[in-house]
Amino acid sequence: MEEKVVCPTPFWRASWAIFSRILHRPELPQAKGKD
Repeated sequence: MEEKVVCPTPFWRASWAIFSRILHRPELPQAKGKD
């Protein structure tokens, strides 16, 4: 059952991808400022 929590459905995978992008979004300007 615990394994199912890791990857229950493809929907969760898509949600994670969007969330990851949002987290990376604020990092984008920070990286540019460093350069």
